[in-house]
Amino acid sequence: MRYIILSAGIFTCLGSIANAQAFTGGELNIDIYSFSEGESLGAINYAGALEYAVNRNISIAGEFAAYDFDVFDATASSYALHAIYHVNATTSLGVFSGREELENRSIGFTGLEARYEAIDFAVEGYLAEYDGENETSVFSLSGSYFVDDQIAVIGDLGRASQSTDDISRLSVGAEYSFFNGVTLYGEVGTLDVGSVDSSFIGLGAEIEFGRDGGTTFDRRGFFASVVPGI
Repeated sequence: MRYIILSAGIFTCLGSIANAQAFTGGELNIDIYSFSEGESLGAINYAGALEYAVNRNISIAGEFAAYDFDVFDATASSYALHAIYHVNATTSLGVFSGREELENRSIGFTGLEARYEAIDFAVEGYLAEYDGENETSVFSLSGSYFVDDQIAVIGDLGRASQSTDDISRLSVGAEYSFFNGVTLYGEVGTLDVGSVDSSFIGLGAEIEFGRDGGTTFDRRGFFASVVPGI
């Protein structure tokens, strides 16, 4: 519960801060996930992000997310900072560093990221390495195909490689964008944990604001890309 209260406070501040001239965009998200095997919601996730332009080619961004896992009655949070170089109008490269917390456990991660956006599609990916002795790395690839100005088909692939078991997630879905910056989306997918497969469904809403309408990159980390609804 404390993560939900903290998230609400941060989200309230984000809208006011984003009015500053150098802040190019921001976004607020809420999404809900449920697994076919469960009788209740898998998780409710809250997230927000802001991006600040240093100059025309360089920007920095910050993100925060809170996760309320109903499956095993636990809460988690994550945050990350991005340093972004905009190669041109269609291509952006970045480095990021962040930390994830689950109950009393905390672990940091760093990684590289890239995004390419054309007229009718966009794709982005990243690779992150985690601190600690488990030799954990997370790879994610996501894409969107814009059917028109409001409808898009989306897909996500996330994989965590560890010294014990590998975990992978694959999903497809669609999103509908209103002209006021609000987007509704849904997805279905599978989660593979070792030899165990589970299916899930996710629904969410996003509000983008600012001059550029959102941030360059999506959320990063294990909870965001691999097991958002476990």
